Amino acid sequence: MLDLDNKYEETLAFVKSVYDKLLDGPDAPLHGVSTVHIGTDEYYGSPESYRRYVNDLIKYIKGKGYTPRIWGSLSAKQGKTPVDWKDVEVDIWSLGWQRPAAAIAQGAKIINITDVPTYSVPSGSNSQTAYGDYANYEIQYNRWTPNDFSTGGGPRLEASNPNILVVVMRFGMIILTSMKLDLLLTISLNVSSRVCSLLQNALGVQIVQPRPMQTVFNQQVFMHLNLIQIRP
Repeated sequence: MLDLDNKYEETLAFVKSVYDKLLDGPDAPLHGVSTVHIGTDEYYGSPESYRRYVNDLIKYIKGKGYTPRIWGSLSAKQGKTPVDWKDVEVDIWSLGWQRPAAAIAQGAKIINITDVPTYSVPSGSNSQTAYGDYANYEIQYNRWTPNDFSTGGGPRLEASNPNILVVVMRFGMIILTSMKLDLLLTISLNVSSRVCSLLQNALGVQIVQPRPMQTVFNQQVFMHLNLIQIRP
């Protein structure tokens, strides 16, 4: 069992071996990417074990020549163990777990993907909330900007700050999604089969229409696009 508190070295060695398989060699699944997401969100064990693990894994990924990306959590996991976040890309997904200004102060580059208003976690409830079937697209379009965290109850930072990044696609409105791997952006859209065909032809992407989970999702599609990063 993986356990940072009681089996730290064993756990770290196993995780490193997974990244070795994914990244090393010309035939590795992620060969050629520039940024690697190492996860690490919602850990509920010791803050010191967590901070040690994050720092060790960041150094390991940097040592392979990649830019680490991470789910920001150091505001919730404060401690004495140092974590070097210089030039690490940090997803600000929850202001309770990570304050954006604190991440920038530690040298990180941040991505505004706060659960309000960017999250959509389909369950079939037909709800429009941070963890519902639909994100609040009106707030995304009218209020959301890469530097403005006020939609999630946070601060509005200077738009000119070079440490603010954004992952964005426009299709009538801004649509964002949680990132798991570099160069893979999965976007859920409720559109007709004809629109799917038009998008596929126009954008040159593969659109897969899975079996419907419920009637409300019978038009759900997933598009796999290259990751686009821009500065505001």
